[in-house]
Amino acid sequence: MTGEHTHRGELPTSATVAAELPTGLPAGSRIEPAALPGGGDLLLVPVAPTAAAALLPQLLAWAEQSDNAVPPVVVELYGTLVLWTPRRAAVASPADRLPRATAAVTEFTVTAAELAEIERAIAGLWRNYEADLPCGFAVTAADAGRVPELAERYRQSMSLAGRLARLSPRIHQPPQHPPTLAGQLGERLRDRCRLADREEFADDQLETIVRLYEGCGQRASDRLLAQREHVLTWVIVLLLAAETVLLLVDLLATAGG
Repeated sequence: MTGEHTHRGELPTSATVAAELPTGLPAGSRIEPAALPGGGDLLLVPVAPTAAAALLPQLLAWAEQSDNAVPPVVVELYGTLVLWTPRRAAVASPADRLPRATAAVTEFTVTAAELAEIERAIAGLWRNYEADLPCGFAVTAADAGRVPELAERYRQSMSLAGRLARLSPRIHQPPQHPPTLAGQLGERLRDRCRLADREEFADDQLETIVRLYEGCGQRASDRLLAQREHVLTWVIVLLLAAETVLLLVDLLATAGG
């Protein structure tokens, strides 16, 4: 293993620094701008199986030219060297293995980007969590106007839970048998970026948030039912009162006759 770094796996965005091909790379090396999902640049380097590790300094320097706030993830496997950041990724591999390695990096980038987007959305929901806690106990008259807002936050949290559930099988892929280069590269990248741990943390957070807004929905429903029962009670009282008045009028008319 040449190097190992972890990071948050941010959603790829366009690098602020123009991508330039590093010097000293083998012939046939090329940069594919915005080739990664989200607009990240991809550097492809066809290289002999025993020469990939020697290119690490150039690839690191190239990746660090972008405005990444985290260090690159480095995976070396079977003569293939992968250096990954959310905004720049480099693959140095024998030419016959380069397409498979590139496909593994692209697939991983899609998964990491979607997980990072879910994490950011969860962080947005947490900003309202403390303010909404009282509504989980009782929705007062002052909170009645906030019911649509609370319902929208419940919808958002359930939508995120669904997205995370659909993403989970891609994060928890079992090892392939027999092993393949693409499969092992994806497995190493997911491990280095701790996608499984992050998916578990996100699931726990969403469970807590969903539970709050389910409580808010129940309290709002209870209040609405109570209001309807109150109105119905008064309607019954008024009808009984009207019936009583009519009965008294009828009795007085009978007595007067």
